[in-house]
Amino acid sequence: MLALNRVKYLLGPAAWPSPTSIYNPPEISEEIDTPTAPNQYKLIQSEPFLLRENQDLLPQAYVLFNLQTYGTIEAIYQQLTSEIHDPKLTALAETKQQVDALENLANRDLIEVTYRPAGYSRPQAEQIIIETAINEDAFLVISHNYLSGWRAKIDGVSTPVYPTNGNLMGLLLQKRQTPVANITGQSGKTGKTGQTHKIILNYAPASLA
Repeated sequence: MLALNRVKYLLGPAAWPSPTSIYNPPEISEEIDTPTAPNQYKLIQSEPFLLRENQDLLPQAYVLFNLQTYGTIEAIYQQLTSEIHDPKLTALAETKQQVDALENLANRDLIEVTYRPAGYSRPQAEQIIIETAINEDAFLVISHNYLSGWRAKIDGVSTPVYPTNGNLMGLLLQKRQTPVANITGQSGKTGKTGQTHKIILNYAPASLA
């Protein structure tokens, strides 16, 4: 599976795969603009193959202040292709059971602040290090394929990794009380931020995790 928000160009057929065909190609559904957000991929060539260019490449890691939760991957893919979904504003996480902290984030009023890039490094293939600061509970999206072998710690404390936006990874970030700086989101809005969080993800195959 591809982390589509990190793909610059897509070469393929006129129709995008249906949610289930991501796992069972080559079944094709009705044509839609893009598998992530309407008009995010622009058609720049139609012959001999269709070539689409990503008009808004998202960072390797970024913070969103709005969340929606779903019980199935199919429901997430349906929402991803909806005209009302904005991937720069809201994350979509898959949860098999209710998690109060996630539901609290999902049920609060919409915060009109678009994504904020997070500090990202990958010192080795099996490790990702991210640093970011928040002043509200938020959700961190990591533009890597979700695999069950990834384990995450936030400031040294283990935390779940959720399948997010179809096939990416996501983590819940909870605010701290001590403001240390100002931050500006992509929307240009500025506000106080909490202390910096350091997130470390390590990968081990399922047999070793």
